[in-house]
Amino acid sequence: MELNRRTLLSGLAAGITLPAFRTDTLRRVAEAARAVGPRSSAELAGDEAYWSEITRAFDADRTLVNLNNGGCSPTPFPVLEAMIRDLRFSNEIPVHHMWNVLEPRIESVRRDLAAEFGCDPEEMAIVRNASEVM
Repeated sequence: MELNRRTLLSGLAAGITLPAFRTDTLRRVAEAARAVGPRSSAELAGDEAYWSEITRAFDADRTLVNLNNGGCSPTPFPVLEAMIRDLRFSNEIPVHHMWNVLEPRIESVRRDLAAEFGCDPEEMAIVRNASEVM
């Protein structure tokens, strides 16, 4: 199966869940997927009700327009909440959590990501930031 936004959202709506999601996220994803139906991207582009639902997933300043989403964009609520949760976890006892809990998981996460994206694990890298990858 080809992984794209539509199949990912459909899978999420069908019950494949990620623990970082807010309690209402799957319901909202399912509603958005139902709203899309068989319509093409071109048809969706002009659907203000659909995009209004997407907009509510972001905690952005509505008084400004961000025209640089390619380089600097807001984080959706579920991702932001997961980041905050993980930061709190790491902050509880950083040395123990970093070296004894998180570091040992990197290789299994890398293998799982590679399987999900259909590539060899040697083609997948987990880095801390864009500067490190460059």
